Amino acid sequence: MSLYKTNDSFFRMPDSTNRFFVFILGIISLFISVYFTSRTRKNNEIFNNLTYVLFGLFFTSILLTDYFYNVVSLLLLAVAVYYFICYARNEFSNLEKALLIVYFLLFLLPFVHSLYIPTVIKEIDNYTRFILAIPIYIMLRELNLSRKNILYIINISALILGPIAIFFFINETARVRGYTSTATIFGNISLLLSVLSIISIKYCRAHHISLLLPYIASLSSFFSWGMTGSRGSIFFALTMLLLLILVSDIRKSLRISINIKSIIFILTMSLVFLSSQSFQRFGEIYSNIQSYSENKESHTWKHQNSIIPRLIIWEGSIDIISENLLLGVGLDNFNQELEQRIINKKIPPIRKDFDNLTGGLNHAHNQYLDIFAKTGIIGFLILLLFIVVNITFFLSHWVKDKNNIFSLFGIITITMYSGFMFNHVILSHQQSTLFMVLTLTFFFRAITFI
Repeated sequence: MSLYKTNDSFFRMPDSTNRFFVFILGIISLFISVYFTSRTRKNNEIFNNLTYVLFGLFFTSILLTDYFYNVVSLLLLAVAVYYFICYARNEFSNLEKALLIVYFLLFLLPFVHSLYIPTVIKEIDNYTRFILAIPIYIMLRELNLSRKNILYIINISALILGPIAIFFFINETARVRGYTSTATIFGNISLLLSVLSIISIKYCRAHHISLLLPYIASLSSFFSWGMTGSRGSIFFALTMLLLLILVSDIRKSLRISINIKSIIFILTMSLVFLSSQSFQRFGEIYSNIQSYSENKESHTWKHQNSIIPRLIIWEGSIDIISENLLLGVGLDNFNQELEQRIINKKIPPIRKDFDNLTGGLNHAHNQYLDIFAKTGIIGFLILLLFIVVNITFFLSHWVKDKNNIFSLFGIITITMYSGFMFNHVILSHQQSTLFMVLTLTFFFRAITFI
């Protein structure tokens, strides 16, 4: 009882050589024992239905509830682990092996890093989400999931976001964030689902689903994004999408027929954007940057639309990286390092408060700078490898079958999240990490196995 009252956790990091050795040996033993276990063939219909139900509940509850989506993800993991141990086959292509390895590397990264720079376990928790992808993928690769049902799950999840945003707007604040820690998370998920709904229009037509569903769903989730007042999400994510459509075959796949429905849809989307809080906040960007560049000491840090604190953090992060290139400063030391640079007058204070010069921030508001500053160049390269391997996986299978919506959805998701990372530290927010990992894993069902 005394231990419980005086400590945040009963768990200790495997932060010594002996503990780390046992930790790694346990993981390797698990995979080896499963690999050499004989399996019986299984009728996967029950696992198909469980996948529809659990992923459907996860996507619809991620922004609607506070804890329920976590329960659903644990149930999904339990089902996947059971299938993984009892029924899954072991034949993997080289590309699949690379995919699973890169997810395992991101899971393992903070544990290895803590051997050199001590880290509290709560800072590592989000990275453990990446190992969820392994058993879930191994289960999904053998299931015969219906593309039509996937379309329903994505579009219904997008459809409910508009009413959810209105509810939270009435009962909360001007910038909707719901049951998330920041409006950016709410905005990122809403924008992604909106784009996926738009992409699904031609596939809904091919699968005889009423086009009214994806049209309304994409508008609803786009409206939800506008209610969050997010700016960086649409700027960086759509910039990445513009680079993506430079590939001619992908551009053809994303093309929507021009007719009266599509014209009305585009005009409505434009109206939603121009009347959104996000559009109103875009006007502040230029004036704030100009003010900061002309006189850093008089920056408008108090203004709610100011992007100046973010620019200061990025400047401080670059300085941290330049001085700690190899190992970084550790996952839970960023705030102290940032404060030290303010004290040394290398960057202006984020808050003009002697007791809280950094505003309490422990991340860089940019995933690439954040992981580089905290874990050094190795962590940065692993993150880049994660993005490249995911894109390669989805793209290679989309080339084989350009009608496969799973592959196209996967390409869009990893592309947009690589854009979100310029303005949001995914790995510092468990909701963002969990949604990204499970969404990508859901779309890994890009290949049909015998």
